[in-house]
Amino acid sequence: MDNQVVTPLLVLIALLALSALAGGVVMMLAARMAGVTRAGYARSIVAAGLSAIMYTMGCVGCGVVPVAGSIVGFLLGVALAAVVVMGIFNTTFGRALLVLLCTIVVQVGLAFVLAMLLGVSAGVLLSV
Repeated sequence: MDNQVVTPLLVLIALLALSALAGGVVMMLAARMAGVTRAGYARSIVAAGLSAIMYTMGCVGCGVVPVAGSIVGFLLGVALAAVVVMGIFNTTFGRALLVLLCTIVVQVGLAFVLAMLLGVSAGVLLSV
């Protein structure tokens, strides 16, 4: 393979791996805040990965219907992800939903801060 293709692919794989590990840490902290007693790091990584897969399946499955499919797909994806978190952490549906919502809020906030930092640093590098 060409070196120009391999390098971005490796960077993408590394970023996805780091994102999964960070998602596990955030989910573990959210589960501890929600009062889940069985919230360990390994369970959190598995829960974060499987809930992301289930959320994607729910969104893609209903996403073919133009407007209502997006809304129903989002709600179905969140419900499926909550069921996965509920099963892994052995908790109630409400606490699983709280863990997911806390995880989503923290990850969006972290992504926003990272985008601001990278945008500012890119602007400084390009202006020199």
